[in-house]
Amino acid sequence: LTPTVFKSSAGAAEHVPIAQVTNLTEAVLQLKRAEVWVAVAEANLGKPYFQERMTGPLAIVLGSEGYGVSKPVAKHADFAVHIPLAGSVNSLNVSVATAILCFERALKRNPSDISSLYNLSRVHGWKGTLEDDEDAAKKGKKRENKHAGREGRRGNT
Repeated sequence: LTPTVFKSSAGAAEHVPIAQVTNLTEAVLQLKRAEVWVAVAEANLGKPYFQERMTGPLAIVLGSEGYGVSKPVAKHADFAVHIPLAGSVNSLNVSVATAILCFERALKRNPSDISSLYNLSRVHGWKGTLEDDEDAAKKGKKRENKHAGREGRRGNT
């Protein structure tokens, strides 16, 4: 990896396993032989990411911002997911999409982490509890947020 890659990763490249391969299709096939599920993230394919289980051994392949995932790679994937977007925006920067999908994966692998997330949000001004948020969602209400003029929302923003 180049020094630019390490710098742009803000230090994460030192702590996250990174694989460089010369043939991504072959790498996907090797992962599948090792019983790793392979998902591709594409703008208009598959289910919304939050509707997939995304647990267990999983590799998520994101394509280039201009061309997406190659057809041979997509053909060998076990499933596809997309990030629903509103308005005229039809794609995200690949680093943003990666962050969203990795965060969802982390929460689904260890649901107890969500309580840590809510504790952090309380530090930043949310006064409720996880149960309050779920009750409000059932009733179609917005949760309380001390920041004037900003709605507190979980999920899409």
